[in-house]
Amino acid sequence: MPEIIELRKERTSEAFFTGGDVILDAAGHLLYTACGNVVKVLDAAEGNQKFEIGDSDGDQRVTTFALSSDGSTFVVAFTNDLLQAYNITDDSAELLRQFRGTHSAPILRVAFSPDGSQLATGSADRSVKVFNLRSNFCTHTVKGKSLVSALKFASEETLLIGYADGLVTSYDLVAKKLKHSFNVHSSEVTAINLYSTDELEDAAVTVSRDQTYAIINIATGEKVKIVPVFEAVADAVIFGPEQHLLTVGDEGIVKVYDIFAARKISAARVSRQPLDAVSYNAATRSILVVTADQIIISLSHKFRIKKQYIGFNDEIFSAAHISQKSNCVVLGTNSPELRVYELDSWSCKLVPGHSECVLTVDSPRWDDFLFGSGAKDGEILLWRMTDPALRNRIKLEPTEDPDAVVEGPIVVKQVATATGHTTSVSSLRFSHSDKGGSFFVSASNDNTLKLWPLKPLVSSSSDEIVKLSANATMVAHNEDISALEISPNDKLVATASMDKTVRLWHVDRAAMKLGIAATLSGHRRGVWGIQFAPNAQTIATASGDKTVKLFCLLDNTCLKTLEGHDFAVISLSFLSNGNKLVSADAGGILKLWDVTSGVCDKTVEAHEDKIWDIATIPTTEDNSEPPKVLTVGADGKIVLWKDVSEEVRIEEAEKFAEKMVNLQTLNNYITQERYTEALIYAIDLQQPYNCLKVVNKIIERKESGEMGSILKSLQTSQLSCLLDYASQWNTNTRTYTASQEVLNALLRSIHPDDLLEIPSIGRVLQTFIPYTNRHLERLKNLETNSQFLAYAYSIMRIG
Repeated sequence: MPEIIELRKERTSEAFFTGGDVILDAAGHLLYTACGNVVKVLDAAEGNQKFEIGDSDGDQRVTTFALSSDGSTFVVAFTNDLLQAYNITDDSAELLRQFRGTHSAPILRVAFSPDGSQLATGSADRSVKVFNLRSNFCTHTVKGKSLVSALKFASEETLLIGYADGLVTSYDLVAKKLKHSFNVHSSEVTAINLYSTDELEDAAVTVSRDQTYAIINIATGEKVKIVPVFEAVADAVIFGPEQHLLTVGDEGIVKVYDIFAARKISAARVSRQPLDAVSYNAATRSILVVTADQIIISLSHKFRIKKQYIGFNDEIFSAAHISQKSNCVVLGTNSPELRVYELDSWSCKLVPGHSECVLTVDSPRWDDFLFGSGAKDGEILLWRMTDPALRNRIKLEPTEDPDAVVEGPIVVKQVATATGHTTSVSSLRFSHSDKGGSFFVSASNDNTLKLWPLKPLVSSSSDEIVKLSANATMVAHNEDISALEISPNDKLVATASMDKTVRLWHVDRAAMKLGIAATLSGHRRGVWGIQFAPNAQTIATASGDKTVKLFCLLDNTCLKTLEGHDFAVISLSFLSNGNKLVSADAGGILKLWDVTSGVCDKTVEAHEDKIWDIATIPTTEDNSEPPKVLTVGADGKIVLWKDVSEEVRIEEAEKFAEKMVNLQTLNNYITQERYTEALIYAIDLQQPYNCLKVVNKIIERKESGEMGSILKSLQTSQLSCLLDYASQWNTNTRTYTASQEVLNALLRSIHPDDLLEIPSIGRVLQTFIPYTNRHLERLKNLETNSQFLAYAYSIMRIG
């Protein structure tokens, strides 16, 4: 029997941030992000999801949330004015209570008091409400003249409120009255931070979109200072032991100010996009900034990018593993930027270059750091990563130059460009070897196939971008070309098209030319995917007719047609040296096939939408271990699969050995007529058949009261399990005798009070009644028939 491959999800990267609040807990371990109608909680170090808060099937979106200072209580607000409070542990969130905010508009801001006993909510209805979380009722209502944009408890007795019109107020929670008003801004107040120095003990720093920050004295109500920063500030925090002010805004630059001296100390550009939020963790000395395009960037205290997490990927069209040395994969998505993921940390680098969405990516085996991309703009761009071994030597100083971005742990630069296609580049593939001249081929929706020699790039020693030219251009199909592949020996190129055919092309490596070799037909719909088998003269094709076909390259005949998908088959890949094939369809289903038999070994629900691409990731350089599989699709998920076939085989062998040992032990008990131990052993192993076997052995002995004495020695849970088995035996005429013996002995030997302690005893006994009545009626009929037969026999003898 052929071995079956077992794939198991090792990691799933999916949407975790779609805009809104982001909070890092005080220990720097958990990261809370808003994602539609739930809050997702991530491991801040690894970026993987630990748990989520809220109802993923609900129809109300998260508007804002807050975490208490000790990290134990979390409150989230929804668009329908509902507030939910949760108790937080390391790996779960337990709902404590939920209540209405009694606002007439969505809640925009929430804040905890220092001891976590009070919660303030600010709404678009211009009011602030304060709730006592211990007694669960509203204690204060503060009405303003504009929507609430910022909240901060200065103490348990004082609440600071910032409004969209620039007003900042101080409210006395004990006296229940407005204490001070500060007219320090002319536009939305975006953040309020407490500030204390020897000269100014009870103060706060407010920042606004009017391009200023202000220092206010909370105790006296005095406006201390207003400082221009020449940028609309989106958020700010107090940074470091020196209590500097760290601001972010529309320029994509992190800026640090000496608050009282009103002097900018340093600045660092971290993104070309505006920055919406920032937080600082004193425990880890790390900074988190959030960009307008939902990217979370982790910075060191010196403003160097440590990690970068993408909130969501939208639709992912293509994926390619760059190399083991780089330990990165590159993705083409429904955006102009490439996404390069580091597989250990899942930190991501956005690489700009294309002007429209990227449709295809690939990387050659003969270069550890080169990869290419093709996009809807018709351009093909080649890129080179910096060797990871050299990354630690790169020490780029922070700068606020508008044309510069501080590089992170992944460094990529463009090295070549190839233009010539008139429409979208649908696919590109590099040659498998660079011996005899390296090249790549590309296909486009202009129905052409092009071959591009890479000699100009390989021989170039300058840092300038090389312009490549195509040596061969062929009109390959009558309709759009959906995929192309190069054979393992680089002698053939295969193209798949919506015209329902696959065409094979000879590669003349010396002249760098293409020539038609054959046409493969047989599909009833367009062909979406193709793949050469690594060690055989076979090519697999995936089609919109829901089938996969295997063609022989020697005579171009169809060897097998694999049927079983319910949707169009889009992508496929060979595994296990060509002995297995994995195919993916438009319904998010993966199927694993045995190539020799054509039988589907396994079906896996992998994605919620189309699976656009399957990439294999080698785990060792000598391929001594099976590769991992990466799938990407229209649902924006990246799923990494590990081949656990060997582990599963070992587990099954261990289970079988354990089963044999248990059966031998049970047989030994039966042989030695130790039926009490045998019955307990069989029940503990949850083996109904062996329980029946033991019960029948006890019945065969015909010793009065033995069954009852054995049942008395059983625990309540064991009795309950045996009764369940007996109720199943009672449904069969071959095994009902054992069932009735068990029931009879149970009712005769166990006290009624003890019987009532058995879980669901009433339900179980009721299941006996209908079948017991049937057995009784059958026995009565048998008795009647027997008497009639005896009577007939006696009459015959007399006659």
